[in-house]
Amino acid sequence: MEIFGANLKMNPVPKDNKNTSYQQLVNLVINGYLSTDHRGIAGTAEKRIIVFAPFTHLPQLRNWKSFLNNQKIELGSQDVSEQVSGAYTRQISPVWLKELGVSTVLIGHSEVRKEYEDILEEASPCGYYAEAIDRLFNRKIRNALAHGLEIVYCVGETEKEKQKDETKKVIKRQIIYGLNAFNKEELGKVIIAYEPRWAIGGGKPIPSDEEIRTAHNQIRENACEVGFNLEKLIIMYGGSMDESNAGRIMAIPGVNGGLIGSASLNSERFAGIVNYRR
Repeated sequence: MEIFGANLKMNPVPKDNKNTSYQQLVNLVINGYLSTDHRGIAGTAEKRIIVFAPFTHLPQLRNWKSFLNNQKIELGSQDVSEQVSGAYTRQISPVWLKELGVSTVLIGHSEVRKEYEDILEEASPCGYYAEAIDRLFNRKIRNALAHGLEIVYCVGETEKEKQKDETKKVIKRQIIYGLNAFNKEELGKVIIAYEPRWAIGGGKPIPSDEEIRTAHNQIRENACEVGFNLEKLIIMYGGSMDESNAGRIMAIPGVNGGLIGSASLNSERFAGIVNYRR
């Protein structure tokens, strides 16, 4: 099974005052992903497609669920609260996500990690906050799983960590603390996405085949330590994958899909990734 996730981030957003962000969502999803020829964007028995949308767009996408179902495109959320209910302003309960037709939740995305790191670095310049962030993601994962949601858990090193040759150390910490104390059935609902954070964004270098293969092997080694069934483990790659390199990256042993950022904002480019050729 291969999985391709379209992470729309804070998108679609208007680039001028002529269109609203809602209209850009319509253009991308209805006139792109769900058009009559749908650019070849459709899930199959061997290939899943998940659209991770901002919270504000989930209700409208739920209204389009019948169209999404026609092409077997699943609906995902970009985050979830570690709480179920209560006085938690701005938090999004997993109960709400289920009601909106969400099947999968993205947890620990590189940009989310950076937000927490930037905040906590001021309080703890020595970096002792890293494990605390992973433990927070652990609580989010536990809460989402308890309410029937599937997880895509993101791991990966920064440029500074890569330069210090700490990739293996970082991945191990993120998996050991982020995925600690789950049983095999629960872990069977967790997908891992490898995001080399130094390779994300326009103009950034693409990791070599060997770097990707080594990181994915490290993930499998650490996943085994926490109890994953390796035969069923799916690992997505999320570092500047586009239509020009998808075939090469997907040919690397251990890569089972892609978590796509900016390229997913263009339906033809995203179709080129989903329908890659080796």
